[in-house]
Amino acid sequence: MDEAAGLPRHRQQARRRLPQSTIDQLVSDYLGGHPTPVLCQTYGLGKSTVLRLLAEAGVEMRRQGLTPEQVTEATALYEGGWSLARAANHFGVSTRHVHDRLRAAGVVMRDSHGRTRI
Repeated sequence: MDEAAGLPRHRQQARRRLPQSTIDQLVSDYLGGHPTPVLCQTYGLGKSTVLRLLAEAGVEMRRQGLTPEQVTEATALYEGGWSLARAANHFGVSTRHVHDRLRAAGVVMRDSHGRTRI
């Protein structure tokens, strides 16, 4: 613990590395709809650091996952030939999440070689 700042060392390091204006922008980006994986990549931070900074700023975390509109878009992309991994990266969620949402929507899934699964 850093006695001078009253913060644990890891918190001190993140705050020292990021100016408050950057933390404010990160919060603004999250509130504007950017998913946490995108924030991690944009700001060069780990997920736990992003989540901690958002929590310290008093941000209420939104439900993670795809909205119904995004499921519709993911369906169109997948049926247009996109892989699950590409769609997951596009939406900032896991491949498993995209797979589960598409299956729940009745989409016929492909195997790893692009063949329709029976």
